[in-house]
Amino acid sequence: HEILRMLEEARKLNFVVYLAFGGEPLIRPDAINILKHAHNLGLYTSIITNGTYLSDKAKEIAKVVDLTWVSLDYYSDYHDKIRGLKGTFNRAIEGITKLRDNGGRVVINCVLSKLNRNAVRKMVELAQDLRVKLAFDTMEIFSGINEEYALSRIECRRLFLEALELKKLGYPILNSYEFLEHLIS
Repeated sequence: HEILRMLEEARKLNFVVYLAFGGEPLIRPDAINILKHAHNLGLYTSIITNGTYLSDKAKEIAKVVDLTWVSLDYYSDYHDKIRGLKGTFNRAIEGITKLRDNGGRVVINCVLSKLNRNAVRKMVELAQDLRVKLAFDTMEIFSGINEEYALSRIECRRLFLEALELKKLGYPILNSYEFLEHLIS
């Protein structure tokens, strides 16, 4: 009830977007009700999910979420190893497909790191095959936790240059030219 009330207050204060994220929002048993409430208030409603629960809730999500971001870091079940949980790749692909087929808008979000630095072209091809857009992002670095996976400046430049070239070829990359050029420079 507190979340619903906060959404109502946010709307009265002219907020226009509600983004559900953090951990896995679809774990919450009331996630659909919260998203529906935000949608009914007229908020542009979006969610970031790892996709593992997406298939089961795709029909409901398609009705109340304007844009679903699915975190997918590799084009095969190597994604499972990156995420540390077997089956996440297949469940995410199934969820993306089911949501798209039910009229939902889906974007794959791929965070680039040393673990997937060879995946740019294949991720773009996967997005094209799934008929969805793809956004690339850099990994957020947390000292003492993940800095060994961070891309060097040279690697970052090379990967985002590759993404820029693929975007120019017409592949479904959501990142703007300006964003890609900024990361390259």
